[in-house]
Amino acid sequence: MSLTDKVNELVKQKFDRYADALLNDLKAEAHVITGALRASIRKEKKNSNKYLIGVDAEILKNDPKNVGKIDYSPFYYFGHNGYTIYPKHAKALHFFTKDGKEVFAKKVVMPPRAGDDFIGRAIRRKRSV
Repeated sequence: MSLTDKVNELVKQKFDRYADALLNDLKAEAHVITGALRASIRKEKKNSNKYLIGVDAEILKNDPKNVGKIDYSPFYYFGHNGYTIYPKHAKALHFFTKDGKEVFAKKVVMPPRAGDDFIGRAIRRKRSV
């Protein structure tokens, strides 16, 4: 094996370790209200020197803990100006609170929320391996 091949292999190994570490840091920085967002964070190797690391929207939407079955990651990351949820096919919304209380409501007002730069925090945390 030539010196160039050895150097390339060492760089590839370090790059792979960095991608694994970034994936772990990204999962650590994501919120854990239900765990659906954290569980949807994936790493996909595109070629020997390129990875995609981030939220897999399809996994997030299909997670049983994600009761809305939507990709809410952009709202979590960038924030939102607030919105109101209305029932589509019923007279009232129906849900349970964290403490198990059953709730019926004609609408639910979601207040504005600042975004959470969990990706930026993970990158700043993982400057080197």
